[in-house]
Amino acid sequence: AISSIGFAPDLNAGTNIALPIDDRFGSSYTPIGFNFCFDGFQFSQLLVSSNGYVIFDAIGCASNMPGTNAAPGGTSGWSISAAIPNTTNAPRNAILFPWQDINPALGGTIRYQTLGAAPNRRFILTFNNVPYFDCPSLLFTGQLKLFETTNNIEMHIASKSICTGWNGGDAILGLHNFNGT
Repeated sequence: AISSIGFAPDLNAGTNIALPIDDRFGSSYTPIGFNFCFDGFQFSQLLVSSNGYVIFDAIGCASNMPGTNAAPGGTSGWSISAAIPNTTNAPRNAILFPWQDINPALGGTIRYQTLGAAPNRRFILTFNNVPYFDCPSLLFTGQLKLFETTNNIEMHIASKSICTGWNGGDAILGLHNFNGT
């Protein structure tokens, strides 16, 4: 079910994820801090994309979207050519919050933290004031929260512009399983 929830983030808290090159995954897996179930599978880590999505344990996911090397430091897809679900043109086994062509190499911060005590911890990933690829004066701020035990997912968008100069301003917000279905 989808419902409206409050959003009062601390945008400067947590551990920094350095993404100094555009269209890349973080240089290492990011620990969630607990086991999280996504699409029927349990994960303890994820890969953060510079383009506003996360992929769960890409090792063993032999094929992701074209132009994507779903591994630490690998290339992160940016070209949006079809809606989800689809089997060929979107990140799979992923949370897109939203998937869009942003460029943290130009500024802003990406941070994560795990708060609380078992069995009620929450993982928080924050993109704060990250410029768009072709519109660096426009900034994206959003937050992803994953909850232990309930496996709930919250996606919060505090500021999202539309940069029509690249990708037609397209962005996709959603959950996409490994099968692309």
